[in-house]
Amino acid sequence: MENVYRLLSTYFDEFKIICYLREQSATCSSGYSTHMKTAGTESLDTFLLRCKPVNYFYNYHELLANWERCFGFEALDVSIFAQERFLNGDLFDDFTAKINPALVGELNKPNGAENESLKPIGQALARAVNITFPVKSERPEAHELRDRCKKVINDAFTGKGLQPRLSTRKLIYEYFAESNERVRQKFFPHIENLFPPPAEITQESYTITEDDFQGIASVFNVLKRYGKGAMLDQEYATICSTIFSCIDDVTKVVTDEDVTPVVTDEDVIPVVTDEDVARVVTDDSEGYSKMKFDQFDAMLLIFAAGKIRGRAPKTAFGLAALALRMFPDSPGIGEKMEEFRQRSERVPKPQFIITYQPADSSFDRDQVKQDELQSWLSTLEVPEGRNLIGLGGSSIICSGSEAAENCELPRLGFSIFEAESMDEALSIARKCPLLELGMTLEVSEFATG
Repeated sequence: MENVYRLLSTYFDEFKIICYLREQSATCSSGYSTHMKTAGTESLDTFLLRCKPVNYFYNYHELLANWERCFGFEALDVSIFAQERFLNGDLFDDFTAKINPALVGELNKPNGAENESLKPIGQALARAVNITFPVKSERPEAHELRDRCKKVINDAFTGKGLQPRLSTRKLIYEYFAESNERVRQKFFPHIENLFPPPAEITQESYTITEDDFQGIASVFNVLKRYGKGAMLDQEYATICSTIFSCIDDVTKVVTDEDVTPVVTDEDVIPVVTDEDVARVVTDDSEGYSKMKFDQFDAMLLIFAAGKIRGRAPKTAFGLAALALRMFPDSPGIGEKMEEFRQRSERVPKPQFIITYQPADSSFDRDQVKQDELQSWLSTLEVPEGRNLIGLGGSSIICSGSEAAENCELPRLGFSIFEAESMDEALSIARKCPLLELGMTLEVSEFATG
């Protein structure tokens, strides 16, 4: 936020931050359709676990305090997101008036709504497609199929989505009672509650209509038309079973009496005691467990983050951030988190592989000056793992023949590293001290498609 302020204050002297606040469970359930449209795979119950006071996105007290810290209290224009509070009952007019009252009625209003929610069946179909064709898939055809299916879903299933159960909404309301009260006292002292207490929402078991059936058929038509040659054999069975499973989840909406609350205040952030002992404590009165972690657990998270930092830098950063929250005073964790953060934000470079091939079978590994080799290897920008992977005894399998046991391949090992281009990769390889011993280095670039 300080960086934002420094950037903007270079060009502007006055600031106005317009913010509309919506009751947290409503914000979360509204965001579920967006989650489905952006390749999400979680069920609604799992998605609701994000709605905690420790989550900055939902903690309006901390969110507004952060803006105020840099821009000042006077810059904040805070309103409650409710139609009866909007100017003329219209959000567009209300927002326009906050910018310049003279503009109200003078601007062209949008012809239709954007980013509308998906009906329960639409949410189920989108989730099934996202599970079958994950966004991290390396197959371009999978991305194309997902996008084509999602376009049909977004066009055919616009409407009100699944809503949290009353028990869940009450629990979320209670979790934010303290922080919301601070917001009320500061910005809305004239009203009794920042948001009204949750009330029952009529939500019967969802019934598939004829229009829904036509929409489901349209998704299968997309898979039939564009999936030929693009879908793997097992994906046909997977998409069918996943679609029906996800639809089954939303067509049997259960009552509050059938479930235990899905949100607990210990689901995300661990509690650490002075004893630093990892254990589980069961609170029989509430019916849920509290996980307590020690410093060893935090270091395990850092170790896991280091293992995946190359292929999943954002996940590595998240693990390091959790470790830091668990033990903020533990040495080295903060530095590791910053390292992973920088890696997660950078544009990935092309990857190359160097294969080390001795000139002949008489090559003696003892000739290698390990200090010079290690010094050169340390200059490689390694995406993950070790900077040199050695090869030992190997076997060669040829078509129509048995394996030749303990056949030594004419390769010492290989290194995987990053570089801006093949020219840079070759320049790096030419500095390898193994070349002076007659070693041949083969440099190859990983294919991107």
